[in-house]
Amino acid sequence: MNKLLSILSATLLGLTPGLTLANVGAGSGIVIKLDKADPAPLYTTTFPINYNYQQAKYDLKKGLENSGTGLSLSVMPFYNRASYGTSLSGNKNNNLYDLGGRCNLFALLGTQVPSGYSSTSPTALLLGTTNDYDNPNPTSTIPMDLIHAIAYGNGSTGGIPYTGGITPVQFKTIQGLVSMQNNPSQTPWSEVFGFLTIPAKYRKYGARFEVSAATNLGFGASLQIGVASINQTGSLDNAILFGNPVIQSVNGSTSTPPTVTSTTQQNVAYYLVDGVPSVVLNPFVNSTTTPTIMTDAQWYDALRAIKQNTTNQLSVITNTIGLNTSDFQKTGFEDLRGEIFWRKAIKLDSEEPVLFVPFISMFGSVDLGNIADPNQFFAMPLGSNGHKSIGGGAGFTLDFSDSFELAAAIGGMSYTSRLEQNVRMPNNENQAVIFPYTTAATIHPGPSWYVSLLMNSYHFDDDISFFMQYLYVGHSKDKYVLINEDPAFLPQVLSERSVWNSQIANLGLNYDVSSSVSIGCAAQIPLKQVNAYHSSTVSVSLVLSY
Repeated sequence: MNKLLSILSATLLGLTPGLTLANVGAGSGIVIKLDKADPAPLYTTTFPINYNYQQAKYDLKKGLENSGTGLSLSVMPFYNRASYGTSLSGNKNNNLYDLGGRCNLFALLGTQVPSGYSSTSPTALLLGTTNDYDNPNPTSTIPMDLIHAIAYGNGSTGGIPYTGGITPVQFKTIQGLVSMQNNPSQTPWSEVFGFLTIPAKYRKYGARFEVSAATNLGFGASLQIGVASINQTGSLDNAILFGNPVIQSVNGSTSTPPTVTSTTQQNVAYYLVDGVPSVVLNPFVNSTTTPTIMTDAQWYDALRAIKQNTTNQLSVITNTIGLNTSDFQKTGFEDLRGEIFWRKAIKLDSEEPVLFVPFISMFGSVDLGNIADPNQFFAMPLGSNGHKSIGGGAGFTLDFSDSFELAAAIGGMSYTSRLEQNVRMPNNENQAVIFPYTTAATIHPGPSWYVSLLMNSYHFDDDISFFMQYLYVGHSKDKYVLINEDPAFLPQVLSERSVWNSQIANLGLNYDVSSSVSIGCAAQIPLKQVNAYHSSTVSVSLVLSY
């Protein structure tokens, strides 16, 4: 077997006799993906920009000849997870499907019907048209039931017996309900009244593989692929809750230590901010706290009626618009990625041996995974969602005499466009997450880029090595081009919400079992994100080198 490997290496890599080939190591470049849940997957636990050169650098500092020629194979099982993220506006600890803004249920009602649909289509009959938006007597199902449920009435035959004896003007139309969301003087909350919050759990596990080879000219190539199972589960919840929350208030001054008072509120409507409950205040109260139109109890009854006729109708809504909200699970291949690189060690003129190692690379990927179905709400792609990519990177390392190494790298990637026949497209600027209509559009992903700083300590303790990496991955706006122009659709809304970035720390610890076998473990830790999952990854790897 060893003889066969020698012949194969000599044939493919142009090896020359007498060179040291052990411990060439793995680690071929910095990988980024079109995936804000897993934007920078690792394929090995070794130093990411090793480029099959670790042992060579070690030998060259000692005056030994080593061109870094060799072959390596890495196998890395991994587990990736997230339960929250940071929103587009920078709010932390958001539910995963709230990142680009919470789903506004009122924004689904009374909208312009796209030209590919009829005003008598099931979706339009259920959610309404523009004729229902400012109409106190809407004829479509949900707007009509909603407005009737919150109108003034005696309670027994419908409506709510408000103290003022009239229906508040804001409750007379869908437009009036929307005005309460947009008027800060009436609502002391954000994305609560008429909104959903959608907690979800994202899990992905599998194994990734890397094969890397380098020649005695400094050039090399690598192939990377992964097999994974992805799961995403969640629920669509009303942002306003009802019950008996414990409300905490802080009292005190700068000269008096503040005291915290906990009070249980009975039968109130409330919402959560970072897990802390706040009562949904009655906006129909004047400055003397005397109810002018309705009591707090009547306000809570109105909120319950709104929930009953919006959130509680979600199964009807999603079935009508063809949206599957069941849990998602898929197993398959991730992207197939290839890279060619060049690196060369330059020994600096210094008292202690220091190597300056510049490198450049070109890389690309082909998506072998599933394309996420737009009609499956919790669907996630295993790869780049049907988009091929091409990019390049460059950087350098400074390797000092005590096996301490510093490095920096930058790079970018662009993606091919593709046609999607059923893009869920907003037809109201306030819509988010759930869009009732679909259309054909060409998706042009924006470019992605990365900046990275690294530290590596090779054999800092006998055969143990350790690396740390800071990585910033950014993604710019996607572009959606409608196949058939339609003024009802607003592709720019999707484009504005497609920007994301993620800052990550990677840590790896490896042990060389022998001159050709290494085992290791690594962790990917989220630092700061914008409109991206706060995902973490743990992994172990086996590296075989020749």
